[in-house]
Amino acid sequence: MAEDHGILDSRFETEADDVEHLLSVMDIDELEELATLLMVLLMRPVVVEEVWNAESEAPCLEIILAGDEHSIGTTYEFPASVLQLVGDCIETATELGPYDAAPHQDAAHELSALDRHALVGVLQRALGQVRLLSLSDQD
Repeated sequence: MAEDHGILDSRFETEADDVEHLLSVMDIDELEELATLLMVLLMRPVVVEEVWNAESEAPCLEIILAGDEHSIGTTYEFPASVLQLVGDCIETATELGPYDAAPHQDAAHELSALDRHALVGVLQRALGQVRLLSLSDQD
């Protein structure tokens, strides 16, 4: 595995204490935009919701990734960084296998092969696409 050299984009490495902190770090307004970011990366439908964890008595994120035959939902507690969430989602999407409706079916497998710096570069581009989509929705 390649060593990390240099500084990564702090938006993706910062551990957020809750949903609002996560959104502010990413400079996005809604969880829908985080779902869109994951959809752009993983080339499959994604649902992101804030849920309540009764055991820890704290809000968490639930991320549901669609597969061809079934979906997998995972609950994430805070603190968490976008890089951690994305890494876990890549693993889940790889477990689900390629999503046949996607034009490029093996996005998760390709992402899993990237080192941290390359993954951050992909995240930066995907975040730019999300922002463009958000701006076009406002018009």
